[in-house]
Amino acid sequence: AIHGVAFNADIAMWSLHMNSLGNLTVNNAILANAVNGLQNAGARIINQSWGYKTLLAPDLIATQQAFLLGQYPDMIAEMRRGAAVHVWAAGNEAGEHVAVTSALPTLFPELTGLKLAVVALDEDGNIATTSNRCGAMAENCLAAPGGASVASAANTIVPVAGGGYGYAHGTSFSAPYISGVLALMMEAFGTQLSSTEYTARLLATADNAGKYANPEIYGRGVVNVQAALSPAGPLNIPIPGGGLIAPSSSFVSSGMLPEDMLEQLENEDIIVLDSLDTPYKVPLAAFIAPARTDMTQLVPVKQPEPTGTSAQSWTGIPTAQTPLLAPAASPYLQPYRTQSGFMNIRRAPLSLTSDIIVTHFAGRDEDAEMPSQFVGFSAQYAPQRWRRNMRFHGGVLIETDGLLGSVGRGALETGAGHTTFLGLTGAAELSGGVRFGYRADVGFSALTGKSSGLVQGAQDLVSTRFEIDFLWAGWQVRLRQPLYFEHGSLDLRLPSRRVADGGVVFRDETVALSQTRTANMHVEKDYDLGPVTLRLRGDAGLNGARDRRVGLGLLWSFGD
Repeated sequence: AIHGVAFNADIAMWSLHMNSLGNLTVNNAILANAVNGLQNAGARIINQSWGYKTLLAPDLIATQQAFLLGQYPDMIAEMRRGAAVHVWAAGNEAGEHVAVTSALPTLFPELTGLKLAVVALDEDGNIATTSNRCGAMAENCLAAPGGASVASAANTIVPVAGGGYGYAHGTSFSAPYISGVLALMMEAFGTQLSSTEYTARLLATADNAGKYANPEIYGRGVVNVQAALSPAGPLNIPIPGGGLIAPSSSFVSSGMLPEDMLEQLENEDIIVLDSLDTPYKVPLAAFIAPARTDMTQLVPVKQPEPTGTSAQSWTGIPTAQTPLLAPAASPYLQPYRTQSGFMNIRRAPLSLTSDIIVTHFAGRDEDAEMPSQFVGFSAQYAPQRWRRNMRFHGGVLIETDGLLGSVGRGALETGAGHTTFLGLTGAAELSGGVRFGYRADVGFSALTGKSSGLVQGAQDLVSTRFEIDFLWAGWQVRLRQPLYFEHGSLDLRLPSRRVADGGVVFRDETVALSQTRTANMHVEKDYDLGPVTLRLRGDAGLNGARDRRVGLGLLWSFGD
């Protein structure tokens, strides 16, 4: 079987009958009824293969305009409604211009974008000998296969009356190529483009290189199916505040936000617009950057050891370098500890009581443009009258850009974030020589979005972590839950579809925090064998994953 290029298109046909002399029977009522019926039936493309042998005459525009308007006023009025694109065969008189009926946009400028003329190419890709040229209709004219140097060389196969197929040539068989490509475009982009935008894109993406650069013959060039359907020029992301931003400058670094949530975020689709303002769907995965390289092993800059009242600057922020901070601050500064950067810490006891130590801090990573990327304070309360080694701590972390190290740029730009954290640490000795320590933290985070961007903010993010250590008879057991987000959501405003003749529809999307709770256990035991210590250690994940590790090591002590 033979079928056309737009397999999913619905075909509607309207026949024009011939009289006893073999001429078409056409008049204003017949043509107006045909155009009106097809447009009302939902036809968005009307292929027309009829016309006068008279050619467009550039020096007789007013005369020809008056003639057609006098003959077919209602048909032209129906075409002005703009419900469909009319694709018209240019005619087969080998003329320098298209047939006058194919030149309606030249005669009636208000029909520009609603009407195309099509000339025929022969089997070698040249203008067919019998085909009219585009001439004065060049701006709204295209070339397509359908012609032949001789009848036997025709490369267009058509059904024939009584069944079967035969060969045919002429512009009547070139025009359907253009109609088919338009149908493919409309299948791809739907109602997001108007009729005039479809014709503008089809004309702009035509192949006009080489011999097809002559507009008097080939008009705007030869129809190019791939170019008509593919992005033209650079792609840009439309943003709610208006305007466009390049995808190359739009990304989100993962930071401390859960990987599960980022994976869900990556599955969200948005539209981007090409240089012809045509929409294409892409996943947000294209803009989510992988976490930065772990740089926790960086050596601190050589300088005096920090004291209780001095400000210090470090390259990297390993835990050992932040003894002045409250323990609860540590997990929320984790994204910055894995980068090269600087941090200043100042500690001062509260003047009212020596039981409370307040520390304020500020820092940035090496790539940050602002003087301080994060600021905050922490406080520790250690009642000296308590026998148990118990401390309460808490504080506030304010990030000038992003939240917990997750920073958005470009269309995904983020505003400021803040986290309030509270915690408890302690240690005790039980009977039988058992010692244990504990620590628990909880954080409450929020992110201010950019109303002009895709990220609108994040609210009610609650995170927890805990750690318990046991020491007994040389055994050390540690049970730990890393930072886990109990609940919260990220609010987005994403471009979802384009509106015909301009404009973009945005949808509000809430991405709930989705994370798998994990915990791990570490067991360690030392055996003293004189000058050698045998150390056994093992690690296991407690989240159902097959994460098991066992180690065996020797520690050799040397004398001074």
